[in-house]
Amino acid sequence: MAAHLNSVSSNLPLPAERVANRLLAGLIAFGVSLLLLLLIVVAMFAETLVPHVIEFCLLAWQTMSIDFAYRLMFLGLIVLTLTEIAFLVRLWWHARLTERHVQKLLLKKGQPTPKLASILHELGLSSRVDFVALPQPFALCYGWRAPRVLVTTGLTESLDEIELRGVLAHEKYHLMQHDPLKILIARALRDAIIFFPVLNDLLENYLLLQEIAADQTAVDAGATRAALASALIKVFRSPVWDTLGVGAYTTFGERVEHLANPQRRFVWRFSWVRAGISVVAGILLLLAVLHPMAPMALGEALHADCHHVAVLDIKSLVPSHT
Repeated sequence: MAAHLNSVSSNLPLPAERVANRLLAGLIAFGVSLLLLLLIVVAMFAETLVPHVIEFCLLAWQTMSIDFAYRLMFLGLIVLTLTEIAFLVRLWWHARLTERHVQKLLLKKGQPTPKLASILHELGLSSRVDFVALPQPFALCYGWRAPRVLVTTGLTESLDEIELRGVLAHEKYHLMQHDPLKILIARALRDAIIFFPVLNDLLENYLLLQEIAADQTAVDAGATRAALASALIKVFRSPVWDTLGVGAYTTFGERVEHLANPQRRFVWRFSWVRAGISVVAGILLLLAVLHPMAPMALGEALHADCHHVAVLDIKSLVPSHT
């Protein structure tokens, strides 16, 4: 069983926002690297693969004349292709699910209360907030291209003015950072690249750091840490957050701890078991896909006639019926 090493911690040398953005950049770069690997290999074998993709792959797997290394390459290509498809499917699924829930909530859209309208005007959010009549107390940021903030009547009734200002300043950070889109992409990558489980740890750290950065921004805007912590406790784990809000991925205890003690050392969530599995999976995938090209340098391979080894004479494999 993979155990979280909560003892792995360090002082954040950079603001939480910068560390979180670097983690997100790493996640996206990893996904792009897999896509480039797939495109490079396909480009090298395009003359063989493009005309008879399905027929070639089936016959190559069944024919003993194909070297075992090329079978591994085909398996690697299949894994990469399925990963890209899974990413697109998960991206579409998360976006569709969120949109459906948001549309249901917006059916109960109303006019902001005077207290809320005043705070929105101060924060410059008057045109970016939807106010809905729901008893559950929560606020969330949603939307991919032009993000907005959704606030419920339950939230305005549960929080005092100072707490409400802090929560809205927190959500404004997510809005300005386009966090709904970032989280959509990061979650889809995590779900698609299942053979690299360490991505789950990276995603958890990224999401928590973004929440801490949003809290820091709210404090810089005039909110008090006590008010933010109080509001967080009041709205903790509203059920709709699981499909909609950035807050759905928040580690409640960590946020409260950082609000109470801003000098607290950040505890990185990390599993050596998942990291080990990811490293092994990465090595195996690279060996499977690139081994037939060794020991050629990549630059030479791209200009070499390296696909001829895998060329099949399709007609010669068709059984004779004479």
